[in-house]
Amino acid sequence: MDWVAFWTSLAAFDAWFAAIGALGTLLAAILQLSEARDDRQTDDYRKLTPFLSAEFVPASDVPSGNEPIVTIYADGNGNGYMVLAKIVQTNSSTGRNSWLPGQKVIRYLRAGASDRIPFAQRVVPPFAGYLELTFSDIFGIQHAARESVNAASGQVAVTDAISWTCGADCRAHRVREAPPHGLLAQLARRLRLY
Repeated sequence: MDWVAFWTSLAAFDAWFAAIGALGTLLAAILQLSEARDDRQTDDYRKLTPFLSAEFVPASDVPSGNEPIVTIYADGNGNGYMVLAKIVQTNSSTGRNSWLPGQKVIRYLRAGASDRIPFAQRVVPPFAGYLELTFSDIFGIQHAARESVNAASGQVAVTDAISWTCGADCRAHRVREAPPHGLLAQLARRLRLY
């Protein structure tokens, strides 16, 4: 038996294993850096995009009568441009959803500020539907949110938490789905590379 040839082939085999291990480590590091970059970009978008919330002004504070007025608040960071509001009725007796557009466009709403949007018609019970808020961010991306409302108490009131219905371009209000787990990603997570 040729021991020199045996040890030489064993060293070559060991070098192949080391090269494959180094390549796997490099690919896992690239995956980790890619996910970290996506997370940083999402954080940057959230720093420049506000989260809106709304509440209706009580009927006793409305000067003209029963027409609803909604106060829009901008929370978080950033600015919202061209803020619009509309009330959509979902329990219409005609089978169609009727809607009331807001009578004002808020051209610029900075985080930490608020403004009001009045509506021209009154809402009478039994009314159920949702308030839809839309605005653009600094990048020109459209954002939309819905909040359930009803007039069971005689005036329009918010009845549920706000739900963001932004499109695929929105990174601030939508949670990114986890990528499917491949063999390399599972290996990198098990090795605690990320």
